[in-house]
Order: sequence, then C-alpha cells, then structure tokens
Amino acid sequence: MVVPVHKEAACGSPMERYNLNTNPRGVCVIIDCVGNGGEMLEQTFKALHFNVSLYLFLTSDLILLSLREILRPTENHIGDAFVCCIISRGSTHRLLGTDEYGGGFAIDCIRNLFTGDACPMLAGKPKLFFIQRYNVVESNLNYVAESVEVDGFNRQPASGSIPKEADIFWSHCWTDERQLLQRKHHSVYLKALTDALHDAQRRKLNLVDVQMRVNGAIFEHNRRNPGAAYSIDVKHTLRKNLYLD
Repeated sequence: MVVPVHKEAACGSPMERYNLNTNPRGVCVIIDCVGNGGEMLEQTFKALHFNVSLYLFLTSDLILLSLREILRPTENHIGDAFVCCIISRGSTHRLLGTDEYGGGFAIDCIRNLFTGDACPMLAGKPKLFFIQRYNVVESNLNYVAESVEVDGFNRQPASGSIPKEADIFWSHCWTDERQLLQRKHHSVYLKALTDALHDAQRRKLNLVDVQMRVNGAIFEHNRRNPGAAYSIDVKHTLRKNLYLD
C-alpha cells in the first residue's frame, strides 16, 4: 500500500523555508542492521553536506543507546537539521535490530527521542526519519517494556504555540524479510529515496516533492511485482518548505 504524504497540524506560511546555512548542515545517523543500503545512504547524505555516522549490525539495545548518545550536548548538535535512517527487521510497531529473540522496541521511540522537549537543541530545526523495515512474523516476538515514553504523533498544540513534535518528517517503509534472501537484493524504497534526493539537489526540489517521487517509484514497483510489494507510511509536521539543494 502506498499512501500520499500526510501533513499533521500545520504552523507557518507555505512560502517560508528552513535555513540550512551551516557546514555541515547537520548530523545524519544511519543504522543498518541488515547490511544492505547503509553505504548508499551514507554517500547520499555526505553529498548533501551532512556529517554522517554509519553504524552496522546493532542490537535493539545498542540502537537506542547510539541514538541517546546524540542527545548529549556535544558538537554533534551544530547544524541546522537532523537525519536518522534505520534499516532493520521488525514488526508492525517494533524494530528488532540484529536480535533474534525478544521484542525489540517500539518504532515511535525513535521519533520521541528527538521532539522539541526531549531534545531542545533540535527544537525548531527539521528532523527527518527514513525507516526501512523488513517484516517478521509477530508471533515470534516477545515484547518487553522500553524506558522511553511513547507519545502520540497527532497531539494538538495549545493555541499559538509550536507543538513539541513540530518540524518532523517521518517516512516509514516496509516489506517482507524474505526479500533479504534474494541474491543481489536492494531496497526499492532506499534506491528510490537516494535517487530522488540526488535529483532534488540538482533541481532544487523540496522534501515533499522528493517523497512523492519515492511513492511513485514504489507504486510502479508494486504494479510490476505484486508478490514483492512495499508499503509506506509518510507524515510530517514541517512548518516550512525544506530544500536540500
């Protein structure tokens, strides 16, 4: 299933745009737990002038630990934007990392670590999340409690205030984990995303246009390959246009 880009409660004029004037533009964290797609993302975001850190084959605990390290007040926070990319096995609402057993952690934990109140240094700055999940059978998971509180993404702000979950772009794609067994497998979603980002840099397209191109590529793939379909969930609370040119 491919869904259109859905915007949550909006604030600000559509004519405004985020300022991305720092060099590097910000931090990009890539966590590749399947060994497929991480290096391609790394090259793309380096070309977009981000300070990129690539982590390979992390357990679910180490994923959360690595993300929490970013919250510490260090030079990593210098920049005008933040990007988080995760490639992992998981279920409808959870990610496993490299864990074979156990329940992993709720996907929403990732986003909630970087809201305006949880991470004030990123408040008012665009925070982009790109998740490629490979579906496992949920009956194989043993859920455990997380230490990160999960809040709703649709909570309405008080009148005249900026919601704590403002400035977030969330793009979450999933497909069956059996695709990882195919020779020379690559994620259709990640390939479409990196291609669209490179093209947007040349043509000065905003991020929503990038995602619409990704949606179109997935739709076309699903039409031609119904037995290897991808699904995607996209929503955002960006208050301004975002260009990565």
